[in-house]
Amino acid sequence: MFVSHASGDREVTFAVCDRLRASGHEVFVDQHPQVGFGVGEPWKQRLYAELRAAHAVVCLVSRAFARSDWCNFEVGVAEMVGARLLPVRVEAGAASRPLADLHWVEYGPGDEWWTRLVSALREVDAARPPHWADGRSPYPGLAAFDDGMAPVFRGRDEEVRRLVSRLRSLGDRGAGSLLLITGPSGCGKSSLARAGLAATVRADPEWLVVPAFLPGGDPVGALAGALTAAGRQAGLPWVVGRGRAALGRPRQEPEASRL
Repeated sequence: MFVSHASGDREVTFAVCDRLRASGHEVFVDQHPQVGFGVGEPWKQRLYAELRAAHAVVCLVSRAFARSDWCNFEVGVAEMVGARLLPVRVEAGAASRPLADLHWVEYGPGDEWWTRLVSALREVDAARPPHWADGRSPYPGLAAFDDGMAPVFRGRDEEVRRLVSRLRSLGDRGAGSLLLITGPSGCGKSSLARAGLAATVRADPEWLVVPAFLPGGDPVGALAGALTAAGRQAGLPWVVGRGRAALGRPRQEPEASRL
């Protein structure tokens, strides 16, 4: 994450940074001796790169922050790249016009501000896609967008939201439910399923996402292999042979219900 601050608020900035780092978060603070600029480093290039890569920008708002052109610039870049803005007021009465529509947390001697900030960061961590490397092309050509291209998959947010909602409602009903994505060839079904739906659901620890696979001449075996691979990544002692045998066993179908 990126911590945006005014240079005059260095003491509180370093205190917040150190606490975030102690809790396991990767943090960038420009002037911090451990995570900031190195001696002789091109600072503008590093600043832009850190802002583009950040999933969240913690804004330490003071009167100096509100007057700072750089702080306002950082907020603007964060909005442009879709990073979550998390305002923390570190000076009583301070306000920032670009952050006026967002709910604030007041920094203080107790832990209430920290509890609320950590709660927001958990939401960011659960929803964040993988980083997109600078210099990597965001265009797959005629191929579908895959899971790793989720950060640059745009324009179908509403469809993804509806699919996630439908899938979770099916999951609440227990085993035996199926959600199909259908449409004409070339309309983007694979991209929607992999870079949209799968990438979003994968961030939820309650779901186990199986990697995409082709059924080939042995669809049951291919499914068993994909399930086993996903289970092992999650620490489950699954074996392909047992999975295949379980998939091949007939089971009692539940009575169909009308939707």
